[in-house]
Amino acid sequence: MPYLSRYCMIMKDIPQTSSLSEPDEPGDTIWIRRGLSKAKNGKQLRGQALHTQPFRSDSGWTHDKRKKGHGRRLSVGSKDAWIKCNNIMREHDLLMVSSWKDGIDTLLVFAGLFSAVLTAFIVESYTFLQPDLQSVSINLLREILTELRNMSSPQSARNINSQFPHISPAAPAFAVRINTMWFCSLIFSLSAASMCILVKQWLWDHSSHTGTSPRESARIRQFRLRGLKRWHVQEIVTALPGLLQWALALFFAGLVDLLWSLNFIVAGIVTVFACASLLFLVVTTVLPTFCVDSPYRSPQALEFFFIYRAIVRFMAWAITKTICPSGLDQHSWPSCTSHHPMRGRLDKCKLWLLSTLCERRPSNWREREREIVRTQEASRLDCQILAGADALFVDDDVLEDVIRPCLGDMDPLAAADCLVDILSRRADGMVNGLPSWKPSETVEPSVAAQLRLTLAVLSRLHSSADEERVLKILDILHRICASVPLEPNDPDSEYSYEQVVEVVSKLLSANDNIIRRSVFNLLLKLRSRQLLHV
Repeated sequence: MPYLSRYCMIMKDIPQTSSLSEPDEPGDTIWIRRGLSKAKNGKQLRGQALHTQPFRSDSGWTHDKRKKGHGRRLSVGSKDAWIKCNNIMREHDLLMVSSWKDGIDTLLVFAGLFSAVLTAFIVESYTFLQPDLQSVSINLLREILTELRNMSSPQSARNINSQFPHISPAAPAFAVRINTMWFCSLIFSLSAASMCILVKQWLWDHSSHTGTSPRESARIRQFRLRGLKRWHVQEIVTALPGLLQWALALFFAGLVDLLWSLNFIVAGIVTVFACASLLFLVVTTVLPTFCVDSPYRSPQALEFFFIYRAIVRFMAWAITKTICPSGLDQHSWPSCTSHHPMRGRLDKCKLWLLSTLCERRPSNWREREREIVRTQEASRLDCQILAGADALFVDDDVLEDVIRPCLGDMDPLAAADCLVDILSRRADGMVNGLPSWKPSETVEPSVAAQLRLTLAVLSRLHSSADEERVLKILDILHRICASVPLEPNDPDSEYSYEQVVEVVSKLLSANDNIIRRSVFNLLLKLRSRQLLHV
């Protein structure tokens, strides 16, 4: 009983809000008060805080005992993580919205100027649709004259019909075509401008700051982003340039039609330039689909890419259903290593069908670029990066501290090709398609850096990897060594030649006789030069 009474007295002092309950958020910390606990010295403590880090399971909230104070650190860390997550995602959204707004501002300027120019043409062209008052007057006079002649003689009335034919007051066909195209063009242009204003209002609402906490702000941001994707706002922004380009194409078509009804010479010249402009638009729209490195990436080009991919996938699906109604086995990819010609072609056809039907479809140009860079163009791009950096700076420190370590991280064969490109720009000239250097009486720092770079690449090449590349690097090394003087009293020169002998000697065990012969000739010349200086 004494223990029970003391426990009840202690529990009176404990706030009721500290009882175990589910937190407001899954990541919050739960604090539990316990009335009695034993310390190390055996004394009883009252009101000691015991915290647990919860995790949600199917059966409810479960708690693990932790050390004192650790729960508060987790709570603060979780809050900081939500703040960082919210800031990162908001920064991404601001960049996306900013790029959209810049494009929309450009479209608004173009739509305004184009609509003003088009209106000036429409003001003159719509009069072609009105009845010609002069032709109506002529027809009335003809009818009056006919009636007067009928009174005197029917034969003279027939002569009037032949002398004064009937003139139709209806608008000519070319006027109908021109006004149809120009009015449609004006509607497209004004519709694009109106849609641009609406999209800017949507983006302003999307970028508005709300939420009382970082986590709530992140939720609101995700809720709005889901709405943008669900209601195809990005597709609407993508369609705006295409709408203006259709308006421009209709304007050109109407202009050419008008000129052909007036003058053939002027119409021919204008038609050439108008067709050239439209052809440039078509080519730059189609080219990124077939050339992966084309910089002409635009929203309309992306739409054409999606249409082309859909057509190709449909054709692959139709071919698959035709040659194999049960479908191809997507778990066993053909190896395309059959020696039989027909069998090999069939395996290649199956591989193309499977890759077309099962490959991942990129949703934008960035995903397509990432896939190409990581798979197809990785080594080539690395080579171009390093060769371009050396051509841009032409600095020995960059060659030693930047390019040389990067070459060591590349594929050996790709590093050999990159080395040839770098030395071709730094050499004094080209002899038989390979870089060559003029003999010098002193060891130049630039040539010494190129020598060390060549040795670093050659040390990673295996004789069985690629005979042609190994012989090419050996030939380049031979030319560098021939241009560098051998000075017995120069420690740097002696060390460089020791490195050359050490690296080249490893290739004496090559299986290829041509490589061994080239290495032996290089070592023999180095040895003869040393004996000559001694």
